[in-house]
Amino acid sequence: MIDRVSTGLPKLDAMLGGGLLPGTLTCVYGATGIGKTHLGLTFAEHGRVADGARGIVLDMNGRGDSQQHDEYAARLFRWPLKAWTHTVTPMSAPYPPAGELDAFYSNALRWVGRVRDFQVPTPDGSFEFD
Repeated sequence: MIDRVSTGLPKLDAMLGGGLLPGTLTCVYGATGIGKTHLGLTFAEHGRVADGARGIVLDMNGRGDSQQHDEYAARLFRWPLKAWTHTVTPMSAPYPPAGELDAFYSNALRWVGRVRDFQVPTPDGSFEFD
């Protein structure tokens, strides 16, 4: 059995079979007000407290900070958040040469909505995520 990473929310961990899979990227999406920001901040805080790990919470809505995430994080966990003001320019080649992997950007937007590209057939004829 694969060890899971706790979200910091025991009921959600139970629904996920013990938590999130380590080494994976988890994207959470949904309507305004369902708790996406709360989940991200709780997960980051749990990692900080349990493991001393630092984390990053990204808001990919592109609305700026209209929801005052900095104030929300300060209210929940007394975090002094600052907006990232760096600009990242897409590269012509999405994969940098070996040895230049300190930081890189890859335009993954072409994959949005193409769930089938991440599925592989199984011996019984169904599909699973790769």
